[in-house]
Amino acid sequence: MAKDVQTFFSNSGPLALSFPHYQPRTSQVEMSCMIEKLFQSKGFNCIEAETGIGKTFAYLVPSLFQVSKHKQKIVISTHTIALQEQLFYKDIPFLLDLLKLDIEVVLVKGMNNYLCLEKLDKLKNEPQFFKNPFIEELSHKIQNDENLNEETIASSTPKELWHKLSADSLSCLSHTCPSYKNCHFFNARKPLEQASILIVNV
Repeated sequence: MAKDVQTFFSNSGPLALSFPHYQPRTSQVEMSCMIEKLFQSKGFNCIEAETGIGKTFAYLVPSLFQVSKHKQKIVISTHTIALQEQLFYKDIPFLLDLLKLDIEVVLVKGMNNYLCLEKLDKLKNEPQFFKNPFIEELSHKIQNDENLNEETIASSTPKELWHKLSADSLSCLSHTCPSYKNCHFFNARKPLEQASILIVNV
């Protein structure tokens, strides 16, 4: 297994062995080495890199090495949800498999991406939503599906309803809420304490 970024991106490294036509990109290696040194010196930097350099792997590889060697927690912040999900579902699993590393990674989504159980309860009793097929179906799913996919709930809920059902910091009662024990948002936050890498979106 490669132990540093120079080896990883070299002609005989894991990438080269996985991709027959792989060729090291000087700018990518330079960027990755720079980030590796920043971890060692605990410094700060701002790096601007053009398209095609391979920025994602350039910062992911030294980050994974840092976590593996020093057991530190790292936060990777993205500007779009699309990139956040790409890192979590594709890029990081690929690199972890390539490097034979076992590192816990968590996808951290904002509060409004989660269903508020208290809002759902109240909405069911409002006259305009009484016996609403969608609300009834959603309630049934929540009661009977322990592995309910939060993304599926948000994407399948009509937009005009989602803003009435999604969690938000202004109305949240936190640990004083009657639904706190089963709260989707706070339950999703529990693995963050044990995870080594947090993928967030801002």
